[in-house]
Amino acid sequence: MKTTFLVYKDIHAEKKELRVASHDEWDAIMKANKGLPAVERRIFYKDCINEGSDGLDCMYIEVSLDKYRILHTQQIKEERTRKDNAAYRTCSMDEPLKGNEELSCEDYISDGIDYAEYALDELMMKDLRAELKRWEPYGNELLDSYLSGDKRLCTKEMSKKIGITEQYFRRKKKEFESIVKTFLIF
Repeated sequence: MKTTFLVYKDIHAEKKELRVASHDEWDAIMKANKGLPAVERRIFYKDCINEGSDGLDCMYIEVSLDKYRILHTQQIKEERTRKDNAAYRTCSMDEPLKGNEELSCEDYISDGIDYAEYALDELMMKDLRAELKRWEPYGNELLDSYLSGDKRLCTKEMSKKIGITEQYFRRKKKEFESIVKTFLIF
């Protein structure tokens, strides 16, 4: 474990510059801080880095009181999040399952539904229905007939309902099919 002390070169200077202090200098600063009021003390922020087999490397960095408050708040928040997250295990959905290398977590957990594709289909259908509503007031009713498999049977029924001839309605159905095909291609 290595400990480094970074202190201000000149504590009264406008622009604060840091330098590495010796252990004796650090002890002198800490002893002097004990007798000073809180507002006049020199403040240090501790930052530790895990260096693998070497253990922790710690740095004590001199900072202003405002900077210390910000850093300390962040550090407390990160520590709280780390402790909360320690209760859960995080794994990749691509990670193979133990005992069965052919299956991943995603294969095991997945219900076989592609939710992203499902959402895109829903949005596309919503847009298609809006386009058909702009085309003709009966456009969505015609779509429902097609989706239920009543493509041929709807001609007579809907032409009477709308009040147009069956022949004219067949032309409108061709327009409808063209709109739907164009919409689904793009």
